[in-house]
Amino acid sequence: MINKSDVTSLARFNTQGYYASSLYLNVNGKRFNKKDYEIKLKALIRERKQEINGLGLSQEAQNSILADFDLIRNFVSMQFNGKGAKSLAIFSCNGLDLWQVYRLPYAIHPRLVVSKQPYLRPLITMLADNKRYLAIIVSRDKARLFEYYLGTLKEYSKILNEVPSQVKMSGWYGLEERRIERHIDDYVHRHLKNVSEGVFDYYQNSYPDWLILGGRKSIVSEFERHLHSDIQEKIIDRIVIGVDSIASEIVASLQLAVEDFEMKEQKRLLKHLFEERGPVGLGITGLKATLRALWHGQVNILFITEDYAQPGYYCPECWYMSNNEEVCTNDKTPMKRSHDIIEDAIETAIYQNCEIVRVKDKKILAGEYENIGALLRFKI
Repeated sequence: MINKSDVTSLARFNTQGYYASSLYLNVNGKRFNKKDYEIKLKALIRERKQEINGLGLSQEAQNSILADFDLIRNFVSMQFNGKGAKSLAIFSCNGLDLWQVYRLPYAIHPRLVVSKQPYLRPLITMLADNKRYLAIIVSRDKARLFEYYLGTLKEYSKILNEVPSQVKMSGWYGLEERRIERHIDDYVHRHLKNVSEGVFDYYQNSYPDWLILGGRKSIVSEFERHLHSDIQEKIIDRIVIGVDSIASEIVASLQLAVEDFEMKEQKRLLKHLFEERGPVGLGITGLKATLRALWHGQVNILFITEDYAQPGYYCPECWYMSNNEEVCTNDKTPMKRSHDIIEDAIETAIYQNCEIVRVKDKKILAGEYENIGALLRFKI
């Protein structure tokens, strides 16, 4: 699974006069079979080969690009089986031995880009567009911390504090039962306090978007009281699960909790969008209006139908965006063609620190809404 450090490493790659080849290919088995995306890849390679001569490259650099194309085609046709991925990302520069392959859990518009640096915008968008969840599973004597991100689970740390699980009378030399219980309760309290401090340290260093607590109901309720108020505000769900559960069980429980939360949150935000839509409200819909609002920096939350794509134009000087204008209305600069102005809109929204809501139900923003809308920070 790709992460931010992988993207940073690719961004720092120096092509030293060569060009890098960056492939994004939709390999979702529910929509395409292997032959479908192999045909798409051949078409992309054929298009890029026609452009190479216009780049003014040395023969050595051209040979490197052509070698990239061969490596990519051979990998997709002979080594890649399509399992466990919706999209495939490959970065290659044969002249400098760059070869990186990533299986991605989200559909990305297919393209093959030949450029002086690896083309990373779709990856940056994907990473910024997904929420990170911290899951804390506790018991009376253990705690486990996980990061759940992009559908994958990574254990952050394990905090174990031994607490007597049952009273052994011979070991307490006749102490009263109530005193023994108080002793155990004190151990449990200190254990939960230590765990809460570890969670707070993690939170301060990594800033997850949301938290999920897990364990028996009684211990989860007690543990929650030990958490810092800032962390309590981030809790979205509490699940009943054993602290020693295997990874697949944890993933299944977290996936249900996340899907339920995101569905409810999306419904709430969409309801707010439609309530605010109108001449005096802060809700807008439609491609032209939303692109204009993004350019003005007005957008707080951007709504887009999942997998929606649309060609358009952007100004290379001021980044004004349009679906049909070939000359910038702001500075009269000739606009450049964009294969997908929606991707450009998402990238702009990320740079402006907007929240992005991908609407899975294609009916919700269909028709007059044009598959896109926004809740604004302010009106102009």
